[in-house]
Amino acid sequence: PKAKVVIIDSDFEHFLQYVSLHDQEGCYGMVFDKEQEKCPVPCLTYGASEDSEQQAKELFETLRKFDELNASIVFARCPSKEGVGLAVYNRLLRAAGFEVVLL
Repeated sequence: PKAKVVIIDSDFEHFLQYVSLHDQEGCYGMVFDKEQEKCPVPCLTYGASEDSEQQAKELFETLRKFDELNASIVFARCPSKEGVGLAVYNRLLRAAGFEVVLL
C-alpha cells in the first residue's frame, strides 16, 4: 500500500491506547472482525482473530482499500505467528517494511 503500515504486536487494549496516542490525519486501523466499533480511528477488518485462513484471503484486498481511502498511516493488529497465521504475518511484515511495535 501507499500508506505507511505499522504492525502493533500487543493485546487489543494496548493497541487501542497506542492508536489513540498516535492518531493523525489519514490514520486508520486494520483490526479483526468485531473490533472496529471500539477503535478510536476508522478501521477496516481482515478476518476473525482466530481464523488465519480468512485473514490470508482478505489481507491484500484490505490493504488495497486503504489506498482507495488515501490512508497515510495504518496501524495493524498483529496476526497469530503459528500455522497459516505465520504466512499472514510475513506478508503483513513486508507491507509494513518490517516496522513492528511490540507492546
